[in-house]
Amino acid sequence: MTEVQIGPYVRERDCEALTGLLREDPLQAETALPAMENYPEGVYVARLDNRLVGCLAVNGFKRRTNASVYVTPALRRQGIGTALLRLADGLFAGNEAVELSTGICLEDDRDAIQVLYRHGYYRGHGALTMERRGEALPVGGFVFRAYEDADYPIWHRVYESAFWPMRAATGQLPLYWFPPSERERQSLAADRENHYVLVAEGEIAAIGGVTGGKPLVAVRHDLQRRGYGRAMMSFLVNTIMERGKPVVELGVVQGNPAIFLYESLGFAVTERLACMKRYYRPDTIPSAPPEGFFGQ
Repeated sequence: MTEVQIGPYVRERDCEALTGLLREDPLQAETALPAMENYPEGVYVARLDNRLVGCLAVNGFKRRTNASVYVTPALRRQGIGTALLRLADGLFAGNEAVELSTGICLEDDRDAIQVLYRHGYYRGHGALTMERRGEALPVGGFVFRAYEDADYPIWHRVYESAFWPMRAATGQLPLYWFPPSERERQSLAADRENHYVLVAEGEIAAIGGVTGGKPLVAVRHDLQRRGYGRAMMSFLVNTIMERGKPVVELGVVQGNPAIFLYESLGFAVTERLACMKRYYRPDTIPSAPPEGFFGQ
């Protein structure tokens, strides 16, 4: 076999061929296609006899970098994936901004998981992809409105008060808590048309957003089990359907009790995923919220 050549992605030369190649694996395409559009300097391609046969795509060199490696099935177990992972390892190890690399693969893809283990990755947690088809959902008499920049402090508190306990309960290690950040605030402000709040008795009781076409919901920790999560998820499902998507897809961590809510709304599991991690430097974010966070 001719030696495989690996080099930077060149949009004019590679875009059409790589887009076609990634149709074979929608899971890896979720990281690779946005990287091709928004961060092309983080994309590398593998070529054999002048034919594109694989790629490495990263979504930026930052604290947590998402990485995607894909090799066309007919050429697997020939060292191409290993070469792409070695390239990623060199890029991440040499960049002080990168603390960890993450990626996903199908839970039953033992070959991919074994290769990742050999390159220092471990299984951080399992996740499910769920889909729903059907009619719009009732949302009751709840009040929803668009996210505003002034909502950010409450938004962050609601989000972390819901998701930090979930991470702990599902055994995610290392455990982490995200403090408020100006970067997150600016990101939400720039995408505010896709984020919403549910208001009850004059206060924000739940938050929700549509990210990458998928709904995400969090309910204030002291107001859970009052129907706010169901109402917000129903509102988001309807919003996505109104935008022309008859099938609504979401992701959820295995073991998260929210799975039962989603099933009751008509979602069904379509994929089981392994979420893989590799650390390059000690994590700089705290492992737990500040004392008194849940009592405020």
